[in-house]
Amino acid sequence: MSRSLAFTLAVSLSSLAASAFCFWAWYERYLRWDFNELGRHYDADTQTVYTTSGMVWALPALGFLLLAAWRLARGLRQARRRRASASRGA
Repeated sequence: MSRSLAFTLAVSLSSLAASAFCFWAWYERYLRWDFNELGRHYDADTQTVYTTSGMVWALPALGFLLLAAWRLARGLRQARRRRASASRGA
């Protein structure tokens, strides 16, 4: 495995892990609750007030997911070019 392919896989996997964490936080802080007309939810069990500000976790989740997809597509395109140039040169 070449160094650039290993780097591409490492960046893609770490971005996917960060994206998974942010999607989990988005679910825990926003998607899980039913908000009232004021944008709040009171959990009586834990005595916690949740607000719609948990929606902000969707932004880094999508950003990390796009970064992983972009880096993986770029790495695969470079590997395909290297293979094509190696087969032409041989």
